[in-house]
Amino acid sequence: MRLRWKKIRRFWRRQHTYFLTDRYFYKLLIGPSARRKRNAELSAQSQIPRRWPWLDASIVIHEAVLNLPWLIVLRAPLVNGRGPTEQEAMGLAETFLRSDRSSYETLTWEDALPPSFLFIIWPMLPQNVRFWITETLGSMYLPATGCHGDFATGNLIVLGDGTIAVIDWEMYREQGSFVEDICRFLATSVRTTTRPGDIEDLFRTGVFQRVTDRLQLTELQMVALYIVSQASCELGWRPPRRIAKSLVRRVEIAERMCKEM
Repeated sequence: MRLRWKKIRRFWRRQHTYFLTDRYFYKLLIGPSARRKRNAELSAQSQIPRRWPWLDASIVIHEAVLNLPWLIVLRAPLVNGRGPTEQEAMGLAETFLRSDRSSYETLTWEDALPPSFLFIIWPMLPQNVRFWITETLGSMYLPATGCHGDFATGNLIVLGDGTIAVIDWEMYREQGSFVEDICRFLATSVRTTTRPGDIEDLFRTGVFQRVTDRLQLTELQMVALYIVSQASCELGWRPPRRIAKSLVRRVEIAERMCKEM
């Protein structure tokens, strides 16, 4: 009973969930922010095709089958959808790494983050944490390709014809970079927890080391980018002070792991 209650509380806190049938993809939005999430997803979908040229497929929500003030049920046709294998997921990541990024403008890491992170979370951070992030990321420039915002294996679905669809677009940012998505994707593929201890998983597995040369970033820069990306992602469903506390703890673990290496 306690485990079931935890799942209910987690569902209510995130205020959305989804499930699959043989023919459809359903997404449930609950709470007072349901309409805001729905509008954000519609807005993102109008920008995706032009900004993600290497994406095989993306799910477009066609209709709202239930539209109440605090509950919206969205439905899209989806034939024989399933979760991806590790090999299929990594294959999609490879398409990102092979894509031609020379034609895109560049962004600083600050410009690539959502304004809400800089305005809400950044002022809450201790000076030493802000210094570590600034020193680690430095004058890093990222290609302005658009950013899914929560690109993880749990948000990928393999369609009946073998193409991969990406769901949960309400955090999409046109002013963002796929490099953040790659960092989140690799990190979520190996982490064993969503708590700050996930930083230990990143160093233990060395998941970032295989792509540092291709992204022209250091392993520590990718860890730092994942840390700020995770905080940005949590802005949709966690209190800001708890997000800031988790970010500080992640930085502390990253500093400790660097000293132990």
